[in-house]
Amino acid sequence: MKRLLILIVVLLAGCGEAEELSPQEIKIEVESSGTITVEQAKRLSSFGSLSLDGLTTIGYFQASFLGEVEILWLPDVTSINKGEAAGLSKAKHLHLNGITSITDETAEYLSDVRNSEAEHPGTESQLSLNGLTYITDSQASWLSLVDVLLLRGLVSITDKQAERLSRCDYVYLSESCEKMVDKYKNP
Repeated sequence: MKRLLILIVVLLAGCGEAEELSPQEIKIEVESSGTITVEQAKRLSSFGSLSLDGLTTIGYFQASFLGEVEILWLPDVTSINKGEAAGLSKAKHLHLNGITSITDETAEYLSDVRNSEAEHPGTESQLSLNGLTYITDSQASWLSLVDVLLLRGLVSITDKQAERLSRCDYVYLSESCEKMVDKYKNP
């Protein structure tokens, strides 16, 4: 009887310990659920490059951890607020192509990808927002602070926006918008 009790105690003690998931297993779990916990984001933050296809929502703390990834692809995230943008903008290359609109404040925070030079010397910052179909003059001003900017979803821009976007080292737009920007580039 005593041996049976000891065996039961040993078995029950072992049942409480969950096996820790590998980063690859966490990635698969996140992509299939469409959400990410703070702990999952923390575990994935050590990746040099990370793509989370299927992740549709992100919170402030998750964004802060994921922003530590140097090259970050979140193609299915459809909206972010200024706090999440602040966290994500720590990445050197940030790809948010599922976002179709942003506020001026969000654009301001996203423009901070340019400030990573101390952490990543000799490389240019890159921000990809190919899902945007419209930007304001203020957003064009903020986004022009990024070294490499991708806005291929824009179908039209104003002359004022073209002038501002011409300040980027490299800007990738639709063909008609690129022609407008090229008018303002220095020869």
